[in-house]
Amino acid sequence: MTVLFNRYGLEFEEMAAAIEGAIVETATIIEQDVKGKAPVSTAGASAHAGALSAPVVTGNLRRSYHQDRANLKDPLEPSIEIGNDPGIAEYGIYVEYGTYKMAPRPHLTPSSESQTGPHALRVAAALGVAAGRGYGSTLSALAASGPDAASRHPLLGG
Repeated sequence: MTVLFNRYGLEFEEMAAAIEGAIVETATIIEQDVKGKAPVSTAGASAHAGALSAPVVTGNLRRSYHQDRANLKDPLEPSIEIGNDPGIAEYGIYVEYGTYKMAPRPHLTPSSESQTGPHALRVAAALGVAAGRGYGSTLSALAASGPDAASRHPLLGG
């Protein structure tokens, strides 16, 4: 009689689920952040008015940001895309990067870049918890301590 026991399959599934959880958490933070930062329509605003003082006219751009989780279960590269719905606010890319007539007003890029370090810590914490190691809560607390926390951690770049 032969018995095949593969406990690593279950551990890998737990780790994949932990990574997915970290990705969802980071994407949710970025989405909430960008919805608070996204410039809104400036129809009727003075051409000399500062980008940050632009009046809220419709709020379409802010409302249009959402998460697309179609690739979250991809075994090689799980991800969530955060972007705006072109059916609601097709001008989002022009606001982010500007045009030859309008200066850029980045809001999505800075929000996502600010989460690079904390996301690495969330993934490391999730993997530590999934693997049964004791450092998950420490790394989770470090991830919550700010965007440059990873650079201060000795194992993650500091």
